[in-house]
Order: sequence, then C-alpha cells, then structure tokens
Amino acid sequence: MREHQLYALDAIEANGSLFCTYDLGTGKTMIALAFIYRHLKKGDIKNALVVCPASLVASWEQAIEDCIKFEGFDSRAVQLLKDNVTIRSFQKMYKSTKVPIRKSGDQTIYRRSISIRDDIDHLWGVLVVDEAHQCSAHNAVQTKAAITLAKNSKHVISLSATPLHGGGGIVDYSKSFGELQVVTKGTLFKNWTEFSNKAVTAVDRWFKPIAYNEPYCKKIMEDHSITCRIEDCMDMPDKIEQEMKCPLVEKTVYKDLTKGDIAKYGLEIENAGAQYTKMLQVVSGSMKISDTKTMVLKTSKDDVLGDILNSTERPVVIFCNYRASIDHAYKVAKKAGRRVVIYDGRSKTETWKDFQSGKADCIVCQYQSGSAGLNLQVAAHMVLYEPCYSALLLAQAKGRIYRSGQTARTCQYYYLYTPNTIEKRVWDTVRAGNDVSAKLLEEWSIKGII
Repeated sequence: MREHQLYALDAIEANGSLFCTYDLGTGKTMIALAFIYRHLKKGDIKNALVVCPASLVASWEQAIEDCIKFEGFDSRAVQLLKDNVTIRSFQKMYKSTKVPIRKSGDQTIYRRSISIRDDIDHLWGVLVVDEAHQCSAHNAVQTKAAITLAKNSKHVISLSATPLHGGGGIVDYSKSFGELQVVTKGTLFKNWTEFSNKAVTAVDRWFKPIAYNEPYCKKIMEDHSITCRIEDCMDMPDKIEQEMKCPLVEKTVYKDLTKGDIAKYGLEIENAGAQYTKMLQVVSGSMKISDTKTMVLKTSKDDVLGDILNSTERPVVIFCNYRASIDHAYKVAKKAGRRVVIYDGRSKTETWKDFQSGKADCIVCQYQSGSAGLNLQVAAHMVLYEPCYSALLLAQAKGRIYRSGQTARTCQYYYLYTPNTIEKRVWDTVRAGNDVSAKLLEEWSIKGII
C-alpha cells in the first residue's frame, strides 16, 4: 500500500469511523478492505457490510480478489474477506411497505414505511458506504437507511471523491448533513432543523439552502473527514486533451429540428430538453423516434473514431451518452478490428473485467453506468464520443484511466464534437465544470441558441 493509504488507515484506526474524501483513483477501496482485514484477523469484528451503487457491486467483488496483489495479503486473507464481507447495492439496503394511516371517503390514505432488509438487519463490525454522496439528501430513503445501518455498526467508513459537488462548480454543504450523519452514526445532529440552524444562512422560497455558514461547514467536514489530491500523493501521468472536429453530415435533419419541423419524422417534442436531445443524437448518428424505433443517420464521427482506433494498438475506452451511440461506436470499433465489449445497463458485469484482463482491447461505456468505480487504467486512451449533461459524470469518466496503477506517461483524451451545433456548447459547459440543467436548456431555447 502507498503512504497516503497507510495514513488514511491510521486515521480511521484513531477515529474509529471516518469519511475518506480522497480523489478519484487514489485507492480508497483498498483502504477500506485493509481496515476490514486487519480487524477480522485480530478477531475484534466478525463481519463487514459494503453498500454501494448497483453498478459497483462487481467492482467490490473483484477488488477483494485483487487484494492478493498487495503486500501482507495471501490467498487465506482473500478467503477471509470473501467469507465475511457482504456487498449490497443501495437499493437492496431497505424494503418499502405501504401502511394505512387514515380514510378519506372511500379511499384509504397510505404512507410508505421504510425498514432495513432482513438479511442485513443485524450488527456489523464495519460498514463501508461507497459513493457516499448518494446518501446525502436529508430526506432521502437511502440516507435514512444508511444512518440506520451505521447505528448498528462498530466502525463506519464512508468513501466519496465528490462529497460536496452541487453542479455548476457550486459547493453544496447541505450534502454534508447526510454524509456526516452516516459516519457519526446519527449523533452529530438531532435532525435537519438543527443542522439548518447552524449551517444555513439563507434559503429560497422553497426553503432550499442557498447560502451557508462556510467556516462552520468546513470545520465539521475537517473534524470527520480526511482528504488528499491524487497529484499530491502519486506520480501521475500528464493529461493531454484534444478536440476532434466532426463536421455535421445530416444538415437537413438537424435544421428541421432547429425549426421545429418534426412532423415528418413522427416526433412529438414537448420541451427544450427533448428538442436538444434529438439534436445531439443527430450529430452522433441516430435519432430515437420511439421506444422501439431509432432512425440511423450518417455521422462523420465514424471516420474520426476509426482513425483514433487505428492510430494506436493500445487499449481504448469510449464513453457515450445514448444507447444508439453505444451501438454505433461498437460497430465502428469492430470494423477497426478491435476486440470490443459494451458496458451499460444492458451488459453483464463481467464485460469490464474482460477489458481489464486483456481479453478485450476496447470498451464502450455509458456515462451513467461506467463513470464511477471501474478500474480501466489498462488503457491510456479515452474517446469522449459525445457529451453528457453532468460535469461530475464527465470528471468521473475521465478518472477511469487517470488513477492508481496507470503506468503510461500520458493519458490521452479525445473530445469528438460537431462545430456550429448545440453539441459544442454542451461540451464547453460541462468541461468548464457546469451542469447542463433543464433550466439552462430552456434559457438557451428562449435565446435561440442552436
């Protein structure tokens, strides 16, 4: 283990529970597993529970297998972890039941009752909450379930590289409520009202926090968390980012969409977001007409992607936003002679393992499925086939190759964009660290930005 990992391990030992907010790619998973193994071996805990997004369950299972690569771990250590560590997705933490509360005429009014699932509703030696920012909203079911599990655990380790990401480059301190309640087992605040009175200085008309007591918020985070930037603890490769121009081919279709002339395509567009989505699909070579029908179009991205794939023999990661684009990029990679796999909501979890093990030399990922938790550092080339709307997803996607274990001297990122279209504006927005929200799309529509 590296020095920064050992430091975090010592900090967790000293505090009993801690929020690790190390950067993407710094090996947070290994820190948690090393802590669990140490205490299982000592005999002062008998089990551990890891809760994480569903897309990361397989990653945790693989991480346990990979422990054997580290000093101090052997096959018996790996077996000890496999026998005593339970891994569950956030959705499988709790169960929901309808409870009748009153009658209203002939109708019965119900409320939803949340409880921990029976198979994990017991005491735990260690609770690990991965991607803990997904358990941060004070009124969210996941947050409440995570706090309940924390109260039943001897040690709590929360992990997140983006604990206070609020979109648009905004630091959202409201997320610290749920995150810190989990790691302090619900003892830091009695409730949201107490947190709000201490940490929030202004709210909007819907009582959503818009300003904070920043010195106080920073202090409570510092008291219960540990952080480290990847460049400060590891010798990382240089990042080279290159914009690849892909001229618009389907000009007529794109122009029709900008004018709202959509009847000929059998489309019904209700808002600006839907209109821009269709425009983005067109520049990438498709347009979804219905749930069962997608129009295949021409795009110059085929040639550009093919040139990139043919320019190197090294493994390549491709990120797409739309399912049709994933299938499109897959066909281009196949044509280029690549052993290619897909990782999205339709895929088996083993596909990324095939890529990391060398069985495949190209993987096409969807941002929503593959941007968090995957170790793809066998590659040093990444193609961003099209933009997503989230700056956080983009940063996480790029971190799949820029992480611990990367041996290349440079990480090469290719941004495919179509000039004089909405795609370039979306790229500029998310690369600047801002999210493309429905509100922003509506503003662009009013201003006639196409």
